[in-house]
Amino acid sequence: GGGKALLFEQPIVNGKASSIPLAINIFGSQKRMAMSLGVDTVEDAATELGQLLKAKPPTSFSETYKLLTTALDLRHAKPKNVNNGPCKEVIHKFKDTEPLNPGANLPTLLDLPIQQCWPKDAGRFLTLPCVITQDPDSGDRNLGLYRMQVFNEQTTALHWQLQKVAARHGRRYYEKGERMPVSVFLGGDPIYAFCASAPLPDGLDELLLAGWLRKQSVPLVKCETNSLEVPADADIVLEGYVDPTEPLRDEGPFGDHTG
Repeated sequence: GGGKALLFEQPIVNGKASSIPLAINIFGSQKRMAMSLGVDTVEDAATELGQLLKAKPPTSFSETYKLLTTALDLRHAKPKNVNNGPCKEVIHKFKDTEPLNPGANLPTLLDLPIQQCWPKDAGRFLTLPCVITQDPDSGDRNLGLYRMQVFNEQTTALHWQLQKVAARHGRRYYEKGERMPVSVFLGGDPIYAFCASAPLPDGLDELLLAGWLRKQSVPLVKCETNSLEVPADADIVLEGYVDPTEPLRDEGPFGDHTG
């Protein structure tokens, strides 16, 4: 059910075998989805999530105890800051469009095994990027899944539907006329992608939900070029910005998963 999950150990990128493996369709079945969440069935995780989001004022001692237990779990699930992690093992820095160490043969977006999923797509798209932005007023973090079309070595689109939290963050930066810092991480614990797509209320930290579902805090490290934080166990982190002085760009066409 759901088709095969595929692992390309050495995908061909720009005519050469890449050292970065590529796994696709890892969430393609109910069984694999449950495995990624560490539960017997997806319904188990959905029920637990529903209890958290639909919590009502208690009317009895037993309900009060249950609510307090949930609150305690949430406190223990709060993300924790760490000084280092696997995502810091290899670091490449660029200054705007130029590498900080000229002449270095640094990898770019075009060297990553990013797929063109469908023949009529406009190009290569990141389809499961975990995108982190921050409210410039409250400092609240948001983790979302927003597809990203690769335009060139260091530029992508960032597709925000109008009702998304990151779009609201972006509008505030546009109003302020300031560059909006954005960090994108790929891979890591599959719970991150699940939480990034969960319909959480604005202001509720998706990484708090990840810790609650995993029953342990998510370790976070500070990014290299901005003040955002990303999971320390991410495989790849892309740091950049959205500049309100740059013109908007057309995206696609793109074969969306809905058809």
